Amino acid sequence: MQPKAQRQEQILIDTTGVWGMFLEGSVYHKFMGRLRAKKIIVIPLASLLENVYPVYRMFSEQYMAFEKGLEKLQILAHFYRAMMIEERVRVHDLTLGDIALALRIINEDKNLFIDERGSLKFFDALIATAWMRTRLPLYTNDKGLRRFGERHGLKSREIRKEVSAQCLS
Repeated sequence: MQPKAQRQEQILIDTTGVWGMFLEGSVYHKFMGRLRAKKIIVIPLASLLENVYPVYRMFSEQYMAFEKGLEKLQILAHFYRAMMIEERVRVHDLTLGDIALALRIINEDKNLFIDERGSLKFFDALIATAWMRTRLPLYTNDKGLRRFGERHGLKSREIRKEVSAQCLS
């Protein structure tokens, strides 16, 4: 007989999902906690990497208190280490082939992976690569990624915001 975790559905999450798992005060935290209890979470390595910058920016108070930002990055590192041994979490590794595919995806879908200012949405393209390779349902709020999935016959689901009572006070 297979362990219960082996029989449960695997799903892919993007950077917003990682943010929600990590930050207890996030509007995504409760939703991600319930999702994590019911599903096996697969995280593209790109989402773990992308999450570093907003965590540092936010907790360093827009780079004014770098010590606070570095402290939070240490907490993030401990969180990542703990996830690596968790039975219900997997990390989808990044390969050189994934980078090449992401660049091809950007070229083919410029309107989704280059924003209005001309900035490259490289991490989104890497997440799209993991999505194409795994074909797992992707939990995301990113409209560009969802449109990409529609174009390529990939399933997506929305990460829901839930405001706790303590956030309202």
